Amino acid sequence: MALTTLQLACLTTPFLTITILSLPPSSFLRQCLYPLPALLFLHPLLFPPKFAFNDNNAIQEAFKLGTLYASFLFAFCHYLYAYGYNTPNHFWKVKRIDAVSSINGNDGERKENEKEEFPETLWGRVKWALGLITTLRGVGWNFQISTLPETKFSKSRGQCEYFVYGISIFLFKTFVCGVWDRGRRWGDEREWYRMFGRFEDCWSVRSVWGRVWHQSIRKCIQVPGDKLADLIFGTNPTSLPVPIQLLRRFFLLLSAFSISGLIHASGSYFIVYGMNHYNPPPNTPPWYYTFYFFISQAFVIAIEEIVFWTFGVESRSDVVKKGTIRWGVGVLYTSLWFGWCTTVLWADPESRVVGFEGGRGEGYAHVLERIDKF
Repeated sequence: MALTTLQLACLTTPFLTITILSLPPSSFLRQCLYPLPALLFLHPLLFPPKFAFNDNNAIQEAFKLGTLYASFLFAFCHYLYAYGYNTPNHFWKVKRIDAVSSINGNDGERKENEKEEFPETLWGRVKWALGLITTLRGVGWNFQISTLPETKFSKSRGQCEYFVYGISIFLFKTFVCGVWDRGRRWGDEREWYRMFGRFEDCWSVRSVWGRVWHQSIRKCIQVPGDKLADLIFGTNPTSLPVPIQLLRRFFLLLSAFSISGLIHASGSYFIVYGMNHYNPPPNTPPWYYTFYFFISQAFVIAIEEIVFWTFGVESRSDVVKKGTIRWGVGVLYTSLWFGWCTTVLWADPESRVVGFEGGRGEGYAHVLERIDKF
């Protein structure tokens, strides 16, 4: 059976991306392959897969593959196209080295990051490319997210950090790391980080998204907004008037959550277009609500910041966590906000679109009621 456009994109783009990144920038084959991932990503948008409205297997597959497709789209295009053709000039691995420094006459040890050069061997470049596309939080690379919470693991555990959208890459990466780590180390255990942050940082909506949530797509959803902001506001934001600086900050916030909304809403998008290929989608398709969920986070964070500034409320994390009342109030309103918006703007519409129908015949049901359908 022929592959659908979604299946084709999800199966081929990871291997194409690894192949392209594994070839030297001067390679003619690399130049020929370079536009192919973009074309494969464009294909499902122009020709989305079609299926019958009562084909439950196709509906669930479209939902999963649609979300996977959007994740691959922004992640791989970030590595291939966001900074130009020569990827190794912008992404590189770093290693910690022990250095002895003398500060005010006192000798002491400190840690420095040293750039690792782009490998010369083919196998070295394949490992480099595989590590790049699967280490979405940049652990051990020059783009590592700065707010990751540290966690120490024993040396007996595999030493590679990954968060991968797709079971095929996940299993392949796990196998490679498990075999390779028998003879070599993939990193120091001090370079490992928790996937999620700690509850003590749930004192504001901004802190939840910036410190507690997994940060796995943070870099690839920020870069498009950064590029647009440079075009609109210039490349030197500190020289701008304060109101324009604030406007730029909100623009970056809004663009990042917009892209996150597009990624999470893509599963619903492909279901609706797949089932309604003879009729137009409804006026308010379900993916609108998922998009609203993420867009609303940007506005709530902006309101939060305005309130903090207007009333002189402390917003420094280390200080907030020392004050029991301030921390408790922050956790309370943050919990209430996520408790409402997650069910109303996300879980309910997503459960409707994948067929979790309630007793009223309106398509309403909580996602947990029929989770067995997955």
